Amino acid sequence: MMRAVRYEEEEPVARLALSIARLALLSGPDLEQLVSALGNASLSPQASPMAIRRAARSVPSLNEHLSSLVRNWRRASERGEINSGSVALALISAHLAVEEQRKSQPSLEMVWSGPRSLGIRARSTDQVVAEILDGASREILLVGYALTATDVLARIVGAVLRGVHVTAVLHDDPRNIDSLWHRWPSSVEAPRIFTLPNLGSRRDGIVHVKLLVADERAALVTSANMTLHGLRRNMEFGIYVRGDECRKYVKHFDTLISRGRLVELPLRHRE
Repeated sequence: MMRAVRYEEEEPVARLALSIARLALLSGPDLEQLVSALGNASLSPQASPMAIRRAARSVPSLNEHLSSLVRNWRRASERGEINSGSVALALISAHLAVEEQRKSQPSLEMVWSGPRSLGIRARSTDQVVAEILDGASREILLVGYALTATDVLARIVGAVLRGVHVTAVLHDDPRNIDSLWHRWPSSVEAPRIFTLPNLGSRRDGIVHVKLLVADERAALVTSANMTLHGLRRNMEFGIYVRGDECRKYVKHFDTLISRGRLVELPLRHRE
């Protein structure tokens, strides 16, 4: 069993590890240059201030971090040699761990339709919807209260023609089905449409979510309905999410469908 590390006992090593962790945030090219300096002994526990400045390329913030690295490396080495190869390996390992963590974190972008405010940049709802639909290559999940925007329907048809599988979860409003029916080409496979079940005289709420997901990698969570007013005229706010987080959104609705919590609606004209 490994012995629990006491911070006081291992303080020099812990401080060296912290210096390495801070430098692991460098970009790839900067990190490669630093590893090269470690490999040719330009950086060592005995590196001079001039050698540190050369390695830092006169960047004040980097110079400070490298000075800290060399200082803590020298102190940690008093308890036993820590060679440059070990420091380089620790630095590369920490950098790769940081990059993996960054990949797993979602990218968030504000989406806004309405009056502009100074200093705040945000793309409009219709721009992001178009980007998500046009960029889909495998599957699209659309959840909404209203779907009547001609442009959105045309882009969904275009996605199906590219081989994209489309699933929609909509409020059971005849206008949604009629919009799809009248604008959907008879030669194109219709999307699967689901809604909340109608339990006799009682309905289990309504579909009020507004969500668009493509390929489990890009999603728009928004207040906007997929209508002309919702996309271009109303004041609407949303978040554009990119990354693995989007998989959970799709899985959630897949689970609701597989468990019968959502029921399928046929795409047909209602008399």
